[in-house]
Amino acid sequence: MNTKPTLKTSNLQDWMELFENLGAFTDNLSDALSTALNDEYSDDFRMSAVEEFTKGTSLTAIFHFKKFSQDSTLYRLCKYEAILTDYTFANSKIRQTFYNLHDSVVTLKEAFNLLQGRYVRTDLYTESGISYNAWIKLNLKEKDGRGDYKVETYRTGTSFDLLRLFSLYPIIELGEPGFAAALVKSLEQGNSEIVTFQLRNKVEKMAISVNPRNQTLSIYPLKSLLNRYTH
Repeated sequence: MNTKPTLKTSNLQDWMELFENLGAFTDNLSDALSTALNDEYSDDFRMSAVEEFTKGTSLTAIFHFKKFSQDSTLYRLCKYEAILTDYTFANSKIRQTFYNLHDSVVTLKEAFNLLQGRYVRTDLYTESGISYNAWIKLNLKEKDGRGDYKVETYRTGTSFDLLRLFSLYPIIELGEPGFAAALVKSLEQGNSEIVTFQLRNKVEKMAISVNPRNQTLSIYPLKSLLNRYTH
């Protein structure tokens, strides 16, 4: 049983470790964050980072820091806004704010995958602070009162075993040592992966992602990757 972690600090190294866990490129943030943390007149401040995970897109993360009290030297990271820009679709933007970053960390890559409509496996917490593991997905058709997409949660327990699920599909690479374990880790992070299917009369590369709600793999031709928001 895991209880809720906390982090409140004015230590630059602690924040750099958190940014590293989030997948932000810390070298670009270190100097600016050090200056902000040492500004005794600053009760809150923002930092930003930009990551490119696929060609033609970028993810901008805006981190919001706030002091615990006016006399405190300790800051907390309240939230970060993730803004996905797709330059192949008239520079279209889609955004989501992630809160409670010391309770369950959604990395920038996972935020990117969630904004593309895929599932991510993560640790969540009950109101009493007890952790549990679940899959989350953004409902990109419905927003909440804060203007963010509603988060759907799926607790599958042991009934959804990716390794067992893989055995139902003729994926050639599963015969390679270590491939299945690496594929599980990648799909749990919300990635789509390209694998080779041994079909009846041919071999074909396809893209796959995970669908915990239906307890299946989503399979689509490579050309459908051009439509990033439908899988």
